[in-house]
Amino acid sequence: VCNGPIVEISGADPRFEPLNATANQDYQRDGKSYKIVQDPSRFSQAGLAAIYDAEPGSNLTASGEAFDPTQLTAAHPTLPIPSYARITNLANGRMIVVRINDRGPYGNDRVISLSRAAADRLNTSNNTK
Repeated sequence: VCNGPIVEISGADPRFEPLNATANQDYQRDGKSYKIVQDPSRFSQAGLAAIYDAEPGSNLTASGEAFDPTQLTAAHPTLPIPSYARITNLANGRMIVVRINDRGPYGNDRVISLSRAAADRLNTSNNTK
């Protein structure tokens, strides 16, 4: 439940991109199986977001791109790469579109990892739903 009106913030501009063949295979990590979502058009998930703060260019994403915390990107364990997701901060109603270009988060209660730029646009903290 949102605590105020929904406010859409400018975000990533969705555009057609071919799927990344290597990043869109079902996989296992730490003994858990992950099945890539084949039709994300009706996918919905609620939960906490992590914020990943790696240095620009220090890590390659699952898409093969250098991680850039200034871009409106996110990591998700099962959404196709690349794809676009609308993220809403339920605490303040701010909404943004991000480009999924990486896998994760793993090993915690978070459902998505946001770049610093995306998290800042949403006015989030690490504990925001």
